[in-house]
Amino acid sequence: MEQIEQYWALIVEKTAAFGPLEWGATGAAGLLLFLLPVVLGGGTKRRNRPLPVVPMHLTFHTFQMAPLGRDALLKIHNTRDRVTLLSAAIKGSKSIAIKNALAGHEFEAGKVYGILLEATGKDRMLPDFEVVITYMDAQRNVFRQSFFPELQGAKAPKRIRRG
Repeated sequence: MEQIEQYWALIVEKTAAFGPLEWGATGAAGLLLFLLPVVLGGGTKRRNRPLPVVPMHLTFHTFQMAPLGRDALLKIHNTRDRVTLLSAAIKGSKSIAIKNALAGHEFEAGKVYGILLEATGKDRMLPDFEVVITYMDAQRNVFRQSFFPELQGAKAPKRIRRG
C-alpha cells in the first residue's frame, strides 16, 4: 500500500509543472496506447467462407388463370431429387382455396406438377397472393418455399430446423 502511495506522490509531483503541451502529449500517448490493441486485433475476424446454399428443389413453372377468374392452375417443376409434399397454404387472400389435396404426394424429379386453386368468395381471383409449400427431401430435411403468381416466380426455400 505504501508503494502505491509513493508512486501516486511521484506522479502528482511530476504533473504539477505540466503545461498544455505536456498534457496534450500525455493524452495523445494514452489514447494511442488504448486504441492500438482495439484496432489491431480487438474485433472478430471475418472469414471468407461461402454462405450455405440451400438446394432449390421446386421452381415456378407457370400460372394460368381461367377467363372468368374463378379457377387457376399453378404449375411447379421439381428440378432435383424426389420430394414429399407436406402442406400447401395460401397467404395474402382468404378467398382462395386449394382444390386438390396434396399432402403426402411425392414429386418425382424432372416432372411438372399442378396445384388447382379456386376462388371461394363472390369476387374474381387476383394473382396478388402467395402459395406457401412445405416439403421434405430424401434426407428428411424439411423446407418451406413461397411461390408468387403475380411476380411469376418463387423465393429460395428456407430449411426448417427440427426443434
